[in-house]
Amino acid sequence: MCARLMIMREIIWGWLTSAIGLAVLILLFFYGMQSGTWLDEVGPLRLSPPTFVIPFAIGGLGLVLFLGGLVIGLVATGERVNQRQ
Repeated sequence: MCARLMIMREIIWGWLTSAIGLAVLILLFFYGMQSGTWLDEVGPLRLSPPTFVIPFAIGGLGLVLFLGGLVIGLVATGERVNQRQ
């Protein structure tokens, strides 16, 4: 019983972590669209453009969350399927 509960926790937290990472990546995509629009509208860079270091770091963290959660969710789901057989 305890092993099943642990696998269910791994499945839930794995997929939840993956969903959070995917949400971060989607939000950064829209932020990038707005930054690109801002750069297009300014034309010659009279003003300093927004920094891209922080969004790049946040995107990296989002990618790690997404891939890590996806791997954990898939492995835990596979273990659950094997336990049922």
